[in-house]
Amino acid sequence: MIDRKTSEKLQLLPTLNLDEAYKMAWQAEEQAKETKIMWNQEEILNVNKLGKRLVADQSYQSRELCKGGTMGRSIPLREESKNRQCWWCGRPEIHGKEKCPASKERCFKCMRQGHFARCCRERKINFMDNEEFKLEVNLECEDFKTKVKFLVDTGADVVAIPKKLLDNGCKIFTCSETIRGPDGSPLDVEGFIWIQLSYKDRIYKGKAFIINNLQIPILGKPAISKMNILRLCNLAEVCNSDIDIEKEFPNIFNNLGVFQDTFTIKLISNPVPYVQSSPRVVPLPLLDKVKEELSRLVSLGVIVPVEEPTMFVSPIVVVPKGENGVRICGDYTQVNKNIIRPIFPIHKVENTLGRLKGAKLFSKIDATSGFFQIKLCEESRKLTTILTPFGRYMYNRLPMGLNCAPEYFSMKFSNLFHDLEGVVIHVDDILLYSKDRESHIKLLREVLKRLSKEGLTINKEKCKFLVEEVTYLGHVINSKGISVDPKRIESIVEFRVPSNKKELMQFLGLVNYVGRFIPDKSTLLEPLYGLLKQGNAFVWDRCQQQSFEKVKYLISRAPTLCHFDPKSKLIISADSSSYGLGAVLLQEDDTGKRDVVSYASRTLNQTEKNYAQIEKECLALAWAVNRFRDFIIGIEILLETDHKPLLQILHTKPIDDLTPRLLRFRLQLMRYKYQVIYVPGKKLVVADALSRAPLKDTEVEAELNIKYISSIGWVDSKLKIIKEEQSKCKICSQLKEYTVGGWPDQNKIAEELLHYYPYRYNFSVQEEFLLFNTRLVIPTSLQKSILGDIHAGHLGITKCRERAKQSVWWLGLSSQIKVVVENCPQCIQERSNKREPLIVEEVPNRAWQKVGMDLFKNKNMWYLVIIDYFSRYFELFELKDLTENSIIKHCKETFSRFGVPEIVRTDNGTQFKGKFKQFSEVYNFNHVTSSPYFAQSNGCAEAGVKIAKNLLNKNADMYLALLVYRNTPNETGFSPSELMFNRKMREILPMYPGNLNNKVEIDNNLFRDQRNCNKGKTADNYNKRHRVIKLNDLNVGDNVWVIDLRKYGLIVRKAKEPRSYFVAIDGVQYRRNRWHLIPAPFKNNKENNTYGRDIFEHFQHKDQKCNNNCVPGVNEDVVERTELSDNNDTNSETAEFETPEIQSQSFKLPDRKRTKPKWLEDYVCDYIQV
Repeated sequence: MIDRKTSEKLQLLPTLNLDEAYKMAWQAEEQAKETKIMWNQEEILNVNKLGKRLVADQSYQSRELCKGGTMGRSIPLREESKNRQCWWCGRPEIHGKEKCPASKERCFKCMRQGHFARCCRERKINFMDNEEFKLEVNLECEDFKTKVKFLVDTGADVVAIPKKLLDNGCKIFTCSETIRGPDGSPLDVEGFIWIQLSYKDRIYKGKAFIINNLQIPILGKPAISKMNILRLCNLAEVCNSDIDIEKEFPNIFNNLGVFQDTFTIKLISNPVPYVQSSPRVVPLPLLDKVKEELSRLVSLGVIVPVEEPTMFVSPIVVVPKGENGVRICGDYTQVNKNIIRPIFPIHKVENTLGRLKGAKLFSKIDATSGFFQIKLCEESRKLTTILTPFGRYMYNRLPMGLNCAPEYFSMKFSNLFHDLEGVVIHVDDILLYSKDRESHIKLLREVLKRLSKEGLTINKEKCKFLVEEVTYLGHVINSKGISVDPKRIESIVEFRVPSNKKELMQFLGLVNYVGRFIPDKSTLLEPLYGLLKQGNAFVWDRCQQQSFEKVKYLISRAPTLCHFDPKSKLIISADSSSYGLGAVLLQEDDTGKRDVVSYASRTLNQTEKNYAQIEKECLALAWAVNRFRDFIIGIEILLETDHKPLLQILHTKPIDDLTPRLLRFRLQLMRYKYQVIYVPGKKLVVADALSRAPLKDTEVEAELNIKYISSIGWVDSKLKIIKEEQSKCKICSQLKEYTVGGWPDQNKIAEELLHYYPYRYNFSVQEEFLLFNTRLVIPTSLQKSILGDIHAGHLGITKCRERAKQSVWWLGLSSQIKVVVENCPQCIQERSNKREPLIVEEVPNRAWQKVGMDLFKNKNMWYLVIIDYFSRYFELFELKDLTENSIIKHCKETFSRFGVPEIVRTDNGTQFKGKFKQFSEVYNFNHVTSSPYFAQSNGCAEAGVKIAKNLLNKNADMYLALLVYRNTPNETGFSPSELMFNRKMREILPMYPGNLNNKVEIDNNLFRDQRNCNKGKTADNYNKRHRVIKLNDLNVGDNVWVIDLRKYGLIVRKAKEPRSYFVAIDGVQYRRNRWHLIPAPFKNNKENNTYGRDIFEHFQHKDQKCNNNCVPGVNEDVVERTELSDNNDTNSETAEFETPEIQSQSFKLPDRKRTKPKWLEDYVCDYIQV
């Protein structure tokens, strides 16, 4: 608004909108016109809204009015007061011309420098004709060429021409965009054409929209800016600042400053010299410019000619600069190989700009020829020698091209301002930001003070001070956020249609630069990337053209991203499609409003496209978090996904249960504080759109080495067989299809695959292998042989299961391993049973009711022990021989003193057969024998043997040792003699005579209960210590392996003793404890030594042959004439003298119908009916 009074009046209205402002401005204009006509004034105030403006941004239009733009509107040229206004800029204060913001600007009317158009005194006019805004431009479209007079309109966003202007041969493309006029109504667009406009030596290439009923061609902002017809000024650039920089810092804008310190280039210990013998050829048109640039650098003291020999001589690189200049750099490739770099971090632009939250004012400072302001020491200068067509020169200042230059320069500048808040440094570009004007001026003054004190200078042409919007590192920055620099996207918008893969890659590279600003590229990039695939011909079709045009259109309207605020709640929304990943970083304020910080997307490589869908979704989250890691490390974030199973996988599921890829992604996420939340796909719009229109990622993500396949330990031939069998297996093929393409609903899955549904997230496909987590899925045809390989080392059930967990998997594998191990002949023959719970015998009611007997050998002498179960009183006899008569004689001697016991328990030695049995009948006691080769069943006698051996080995007088033992109280508080005779015995230890006269009163019931309680505790401790288990009972007809005899036998009947059975082996019957018997549920086939159940056939390896003694089962011929025997062996040392006595009698096995177990339903079994 040029009328200041009307502008101030409008600003005071609290609820002003555009329509009301326009109406009030129009009323003020009409009133001014009438007033000036009455007073015969010369000037007319004119508020003009262009009728032919296209897609005019209202904020842009208002800003242009504030700047005093002249396009399409009249402006007042009269100064209100010459005493209060500047002659050159029109500002209401007086200042010198050198301080005037218009001193470097060019007038739009007279095209002279030094004043604004509104202050131009070239000629005064009352009304500016439209011809003043028309410009004759050369227009080319295919073969059609003409000169067209355009209306220059800075408010128009496009170039528009009437249809009548075109030649009939021009091809008009269909337009998908909507073009609106200044009032917001859509215009009648015929289409668009690709044109080339030229004005003087400047060219613009782009679209021109064909508008029906358009009277005059309109030249919009893109063409105006590209051809440099007008320069659009920012109001903040020309407003007066509160700091006089040139006065306060008079040397800050001098030609070239210098740091006070010098820099020394450090070389490695053994540098390799390099000398360029001949200069590189410089194009003839640039030769004179090179000579001028060398002379300029010499005059500045940057370089000096050198004649002495130097270790390094590098060629030069000449790059055109601007319209008439060149830049000379050295190609220091060989020198860089010998330099030790001063490592210093140079932050990414994205991280540098992530600190501007809340900033409203900006200043940009650019050091004059930054590197040249660092002096080199004498020795380092020789390393920078360059060879030119005009001789050798060396640098006195730090040149560009050395690998140590950016890091050292960044370090110097960072150290200079490291303690200042609001200063961002990227190499030689300095950005100042503040929330208010006062603090910004203070900061600016401090920065300039330090630069001046250090002796540095800045480039006045590239500096901006106290502006509300600044271009920095290719980005336009203001208080609202960050957007891409329009100059940077011009090369994309004007990029011609690629004619080969190289040009297409260049275009996609440019698109990748502005990828973080593009929220929605739909599926457009996929047709373009399809042309880059190896083996695909480069055929540019309609779909590629549409994608190409749409991408350029989206980039030309890239949105503004908000400034990153670490105090806000951060959300990463990620999604995956079949060919790409997409993510968006959002921040949420206290009101719940979400703003976009950055967008990201990339395509999936060929390996990733074969991932299961759940792996793609997890990859999207892991990649997104890694992509935005510099924003989120140390901050708790929310991860949004539309794949609900990821909530369990990334939170509660054990790591061991994850597939290798899911495990890798979860490990990548473990360094961050995150919470995964589920968002339905219809609400995950942005990330989904980005994933379906990804950018080609310039970094190829490294895959983990597939160590789980190499660790299986099989040769390649087996892996090849497994892959082939998986492809043939119907179930494996269907599982692969579901894994890659996604699992359908449970009610749509075939019945044979329903059992796999609970494990659907454990499957993955790696290099055409179907895996369960890290294990190969074995098809049915190979499961039998793989079972044999699992049990190849004849390990136990647990070890075999752990072995299988490393390599293979199929449904029911664990139970099948149990069956295989339990039925393996070699394992059965070498297996020992676990201990069963200890059987506690009750204490007898009185002394000498039950006794135990056993023989033992000590120091080549045999002894007989007879021990009382109640009192633990025992008699010890030295034996002259081991005959039954000798044993019976000592028993009679003992019984004559203490009486005949009711029960006598012995082992199964031959001394306790025949005559001893007759002796038991005559003396009327019950003779009970323990289980053969199971000493635990005769524990009391074995305990007596142990005590007797201990006494004999420690004492020379055996009888005195027995006296002392019998008279010593045990854990019950009574001695064996007291329990046996109810009195104390006199011994060598002095004792009061009265104690010998007193009868010891013992309550047998109380004593018995106490002993039973103690024995119960002992049994509990035993059971815990040995981890006992209750072995399964055996049935008549069961096949067993007898451990001590190392033969297979058949259970005939159960013995009366606990846990004892009679086993028939080769027609002979043996009694054995359950501990000696291992179930062997397979039949014997004596002719070929094979097993009836084919599941065990593969156990017969070439190097493992079963002998005849290992054949399981019982032959039918032997069964019919089996002879039973009570042959019972003992584990005492008398066993070597035993000769089994066999009692023969006929017996026949009972008939029993044998049925196939359920776990063998899938196998073909041959049974022998018994």
